[in-house]
Amino acid sequence: MTEYIVDFRGLNYQLTFWKSIRSGRWWMQTPVTTRKKHQRHYLIPCSFQDYQAACREELPDRLLQAMNRFS
Repeated sequence: MTEYIVDFRGLNYQLTFWKSIRSGRWWMQTPVTTRKKHQRHYLIPCSFQDYQAACREELPDRLLQAMNRFS
């Protein structure tokens, strides 16, 4: 897996993407806080277009949906 880190300067936030070398599939690492205030991460499937949107400092819809689902 290859790791890509996208920096959102305006939000002071970093988003991590992963790309499989073998299959070419993409995942986005989503931070989640548990009830005990521990920080966890989930990998959710995404697309290259989601990565490109993040590079333009646009939050991907998949990220927002995942954060709502895991909150």
